[in-house]
Amino acid sequence: MADLNLISISRKYGGFNALKDLDLTVRDGEFVSLLGPSGCGKSTTLALIAGLDNPTAGQIEIDGKIVADASTRRFVPAEQRNLGLVLQSYALWPHMTVAQNVGLPLEIRNVPKAERKARTQEYLGLVEMGGFEDRYPHELSGGQQQRVALARTLVYEPILLLLDEPLSNVDAKLRERARMWLKALQRRLKVTTIFVTHDQSEALALSDRIAVMSGGRLVQAGTPLEIYRNPKAPFVADFVGSANFLKGRVEAPGKIILHGGASIRASTALPPGSEVVVALRPEDLSPVRPGESSDNAVSVKIVAKDFLGPRCIYHARLCDQDLRFESTELSLEGQVAVGFSKDVAFVFEANQ
Repeated sequence: MADLNLISISRKYGGFNALKDLDLTVRDGEFVSLLGPSGCGKSTTLALIAGLDNPTAGQIEIDGKIVADASTRRFVPAEQRNLGLVLQSYALWPHMTVAQNVGLPLEIRNVPKAERKARTQEYLGLVEMGGFEDRYPHELSGGQQQRVALARTLVYEPILLLLDEPLSNVDAKLRERARMWLKALQRRLKVTTIFVTHDQSEALALSDRIAVMSGGRLVQAGTPLEIYRNPKAPFVADFVGSANFLKGRVEAPGKIILHGGASIRASTALPPGSEVVVALRPEDLSPVRPGESSDNAVSVKIVAKDFLGPRCIYHARLCDQDLRFESTELSLEGQVAVGFSKDVAFVFEANQ
């Protein structure tokens, strides 16, 4: 398979910067997700890797070979990069059978008919679509079409697999199974994979590493656990999972006074007097019963709740700020004490 290096990649359309100074390395066999909202630059990045577009600045290296370099105007076209691309729409030929769709890339590459048939059957079996060779795309479900599109991409053994939101057309109830199946297949084949998604649950479940993007820039890259438990910016804390954001000021090392007067303990290297935003995940907050101890215990007033079966999400007010927390206690109301560890509070500069 192959490593991928994106070095100071930018892409500008007229006066619009779709991508700005992106640096990212994907190691051989890794599954890396490009995660972010619409317009963040993730699909532009995928197009540049695939050779469907050319960077305005920077360099792209695949398997040790430079395939795009804006400074020297080097550009290796898509058909010479030996990459596999699965689009959101799957793009199956409607007049061709499943077997014909999957075998088409091999036919284009002049693979002998007998080998073409054998490899088509092999990869259809690999994606659990054996026995569907004579079906047409309109006779398949969305999930089955996705698997055929993946088999068609893998059958010619690309060195890099590019997936552009391939699960978005799969029924919500089947999406979790599709994620598990895709992850197992990628692990089995050990193919280096770039996965574009706006769905944080997909990225967390599938990835070896996640690259979080916003406004054409890479905000943070790391393992799913690093991204979730050590976000480097408020955007990451909010986009990956959910978070409360409380304004305050550093009073002393490890001590923050929130707007409204509540005092909390939290780890921060920012100097006293710094205006800050403290991010807290709802699941890290819990009611504090009389006699219990906690690093932090603040009094909040419950104003609403969302009943979710085994738990509730409570909407509360902490002085003049909104706060959400989760609890398996389903009948809390009025004024309650909520506690949390100082280690789960993410402290950011107010202007970050």
